[in-house]
Amino acid sequence: MKGTTRIAQVIARAGICSRREASRRIKQGRITLNGQPVDHTTRIEVNVEDTVTPMNGSLACDGTPIRNLPDLVYYRLNKPQGIDCRLLPERADSLYHLIQELPRVFPVGRLDKDSHGLMVLTNDGDLSQQLMHPSYIHSKTYRVTVDNEIDGSFIKNIEAGVAYGDIKTLPCKAKQLTPCQFEIILTQGLNRQIRRMAQALGRTVIDLQRVAIGALQLDTLPLAEIRPLSANEIKLLKQSKS
Repeated sequence: MKGTTRIAQVIARAGICSRREASRRIKQGRITLNGQPVDHTTRIEVNVEDTVTPMNGSLACDGTPIRNLPDLVYYRLNKPQGIDCRLLPERADSLYHLIQELPRVFPVGRLDKDSHGLMVLTNDGDLSQQLMHPSYIHSKTYRVTVDNEIDGSFIKNIEAGVAYGDIKTLPCKAKQLTPCQFEIILTQGLNRQIRRMAQALGRTVIDLQRVAIGALQLDTLPLAEIRPLSANEIKLLKQSKS
């Protein structure tokens, strides 16, 4: 049985990069079919053996042919503070150096270098797109410690949405854990959002940990440890609203 699929999806499925990055490479002319650059409307056939079978020739990325697609793999990582999520071999602080023993995977989304906690690593471009695209709703839960005590008013303001710059964040759920710590559940993923929300309310974040992505929990995974997801965890992660 065969079916056609978009080029960006196949590039991501091959573990070369995320679908978003594949789209950039297509725009840059780095993806070719029969030696000619493709566009986003180009579709190819994929057969049951997971071999990329173009309709009329060979598919390549940066001149390297793409033939056999690897098995889909899914991992959970407890990212340490100080690790940059960009996969840059030349940087000693890059996530690249933590995942060298794995099959070729990429992180789903990012977690600030100054933050730590749960990340998902995979070569499943479809899942990556689903977790990152705003048309899907995937909550992310964080445990946040700030420099000064908070109260019920702080939590209410956080939940109502916070204005900073020209942005007003969406309403969210939050609860106080200790005098200086709270938990927040976001469905929005703005750059350094929690830190900027806290700053707008007169607090500075001194520790930020992601503890859940949807129903997938960090649990007791040790710092810097990577573990495969179970079939049930993968199923939970794929559940979403669109």
